[in-house]
Amino acid sequence: MSAEAAQKVQLLKDLAVHMGKDQFEEAKQLLKTRIAEITDNKSIFRCLLLNKLTKVYNLLEETDTAIENANLYVSVARDLYEEFPEKGNIILDALTCLGETLGSANKLDEAVVILEEAKEKAEGLEKYKNSPRHGIILSMLGNVFVKQGKLDKGIEVQMTSTTKCIGSPVAKDIYLSLAQSLASKAAATKTVWCWDQAGYYYHKVLESMKGPTVQRAFILRSFAECLLNQNMDKEAQPPLQAASRIFMENKKDIELARTWLMIVKSGICKDDWNLTVMTNNQIVRLLKKLSDNGQEIPSDLACEVLAIGQVIKVKTDLRNNSKKIDAEDIKETEVADKAENPEE
Repeated sequence: MSAEAAQKVQLLKDLAVHMGKDQFEEAKQLLKTRIAEITDNKSIFRCLLLNKLTKVYNLLEETDTAIENANLYVSVARDLYEEFPEKGNIILDALTCLGETLGSANKLDEAVVILEEAKEKAEGLEKYKNSPRHGIILSMLGNVFVKQGKLDKGIEVQMTSTTKCIGSPVAKDIYLSLAQSLASKAAATKTVWCWDQAGYYYHKVLESMKGPTVQRAFILRSFAECLLNQNMDKEAQPPLQAASRIFMENKKDIELARTWLMIVKSGICKDDWNLTVMTNNQIVRLLKKLSDNGQEIPSDLACEVLAIGQVIKVKTDLRNNSKKIDAEDIKETEVADKAENPEE
């Protein structure tokens, strides 16, 4: 390995360490310094670093700078593609990066234009037509359509994207985007079929994931939501419990409370009073602890917990009154029996 190649490998290793530790500022400075040192405008390695720097800007929510950097990346990639037309991946990756960045910034019309260009280029290049790269482009385009409120069109494009990624490492992300879009449509239309399909793709994502990561916990909870909306409360309990354990182990207390709240709602629907009361008490204790420690409780969560608490109180009062009435009925019956049969 040459000294230059060794430097590139070391740079990518250092970058991976920063990204793994969420040290995005350090990653940004590392990339900016190295890009400035590259004087060759036709460097493919420079394109790679511009791609990574755009993603870091997005993670830092430096939106305008991310768009500016992505546009520079596309400009460099166009020049390279013009000189080396056999390297179609360079322009496809650059357009995809810019399209994703514009979509994240809610510049949706601009994102559609860029991603449509990327789609046409992928379809015109035999090497990349129907490839995972083609699938990623379609998935992102579908995401933008969904953001525009064109749910059916977005889902149709995302469905097509899944046929391009079978067996590929990118399949998980493509399945996840489709599952989220189907769940959005299900929530909007109250369609059981959509909940079923969303659950199917969430399950495919879970099959491809390893380890009890926080991301896995979110997907487990989404999968459980699909089951609950199909009245499959019993089947939803294992993924909810698994998500709760992961959130607890990773000290994601707010997400833990939201997950427990789903268990409470399920318990109310099933009339499982022990589960409902026990879990609700856990939520109340957890939120009180967080509040006492100065942590702000999201208003939507606080309102929902308060409303559920009132429902539980009403149901508890009704149950207690019912038991009291039953006890009084039994006592009156016993008194009446004694009056009718004094010798007994």
